[in-house]
Amino acid sequence: MLVTEPEKINDAVYLQGGFLLNKTNALPIHLKNDDGFIICYREKVGNAGNIILARVDLKGNSKWTLNTKLNEFTDCIYTGKQLIILGNDNDEISSGDANLLLCINMQNGKALMHDYFTNKMRKE
Repeated sequence: MLVTEPEKINDAVYLQGGFLLNKTNALPIHLKNDDGFIICYREKVGNAGNIILARVDLKGNSKWTLNTKLNEFTDCIYTGKQLIILGNDNDEISSGDANLLLCINMQNGKALMHDYFTNKMRKE
């Protein structure tokens, strides 16, 4: 049996990182256009750090990154063209409830954010 050394493909660092999983089959979300995956990681070590998403191609190059400004997701739905995230960043709301809806375009990483608590759109 031949064992090879792991090959470093770039200098990117993903704190507490991993593939974003499709909740319907528990497999990494595999993007079909421009083959790639979504990496989910923290901006700093620990549960208080915001979750950042990065689209990476098969060579490990980042196509876009997005700071969700959330430290946990209430729910996450992948539609093929969009990633829909529900989350809570409002201390007045119980944990497990969501006040924020993010709709992320998987091609370019642009996000629309709506706060249900204030009934207002937010800027990225």
